[in-house]
Amino acid sequence: MNRSSYRYERKEADDDSLRDAIKGLAEKHSKYGYRMITLKLRQRDVLANHKRIERIYREEGCSWQEAQETQDKQRHQELS
Repeated sequence: MNRSSYRYERKEADDDSLRDAIKGLAEKHSKYGYRMITLKLRQRDVLANHKRIERIYREEGCSWQEAQETQDKQRHQELS
């Protein structure tokens, strides 16, 4: 094993500002998925990997599909 590989220490990513930007866009545009959020962030000159944005998007529970399912359940309970 190479010495550089053995001594490698992973750097922790600073996701706080990116996380805030994703949450802000997701709240403002509830129908946007992670792909559109990625495009909007790139328009704002925020460079981040699309896989990283998708991971944060899922971790924050920003998925519009999840929100839609919750709303459907609430409506169903109100009608019952």
